Amino acid sequence: MYTHCITEMVDALVKSKVIPAEKKTAAEKAIQSCWITKVAVSWDLQDIKDRAKEMGVKLKHVEAADILFRLLHKHDASVGINWDVIEEYIRMRDW
Repeated sequence: MYTHCITEMVDALVKSKVIPAEKKTAAEKAIQSCWITKVAVSWDLQDIKDRAKEMGVKLKHVEAADILFRLLHKHDASVGINWDVIEEYIRMRDW
């Protein structure tokens, strides 16, 4: 898991008052220790919007969110999610 993703998660927990701010560092370390033996690659809405813009496609926020949702739930696990797959989902967004 990327460090910035862990930081964002812990920040969300602090903001929602699930954990106190003074426990932020401990929470980050605990989550990092959980991910020592795992790998996760993450994609976000900005990745989708940026690639669409590079392709000359203007996406609304809801369209980018729908593409991201479909990527997560419909992608071919033997191929994974990569820039080529993202471009294809952008092209076929008129499901």
